[in-house]
Amino acid sequence: AVTGGYGKVRGPGMPGPYGVEVGEETGITAFVAAYAVKSPCVSSAKAVYYYYNSILGGIAMMKIYRTQDKQLTRVDDMNEGAWICLTNPTDDEVRRVAATLDIEPADIVAATDPEESARISLEDGYTVIIVDIPVKVDGAGEGIYTTIPLGILLTQELIVTVCSTDTAVIGDFAACRVKGFSTRKKMRFVYQLLYRAATMYQQELRLIDRRRQAIE
Repeated sequence: AVTGGYGKVRGPGMPGPYGVEVGEETGITAFVAAYAVKSPCVSSAKAVYYYYNSILGGIAMMKIYRTQDKQLTRVDDMNEGAWICLTNPTDDEVRRVAATLDIEPADIVAATDPEESARISLEDGYTVIIVDIPVKVDGAGEGIYTTIPLGILLTQELIVTVCSTDTAVIGDFAACRVKGFSTRKKMRFVYQLLYRAATMYQQELRLIDRRRQAIE
């Protein structure tokens, strides 16, 4: 088992939200059905999110990067030009970032709510951008996708990204697979994130369309 955000312990056979058991052996259909019994107020979309996050997204992590001499480097400080990458953040990580950057904790954790709406809001000293990005639901059959929120917070000095699980959108930047990427160029970074998310949508839609044509 691994420790997830907000003190949850997750892993195969471990109890998930509302006491529904999660694990590699749990089929997504059975999992969603169990949610319907345990808590009728929980939507199917949220149940799919919990299934996906319980198996694949249970590791909390904060990484801080900065582009130095055209190289992406891991650093420990949250100074100007840094990129703070939060994946399924813990309470301690949220409090640390919020206190250091003078950001409301609720704005940081908003992107971890699967039903959070896409939006842009101007806050006191920073901007919050939340977009939905596509993710494949492993174990649910080929071509089964859902969407999860990705949060982008822009301050005067740096950029923060928040997501409930590792995604290819963020992973490509952390792995230096995006040409012209620099943590110091915040607006370009935002445009590149949005472009990468849009490209993923197009790729998945083409796959879905090919499956539709094969069925017909």
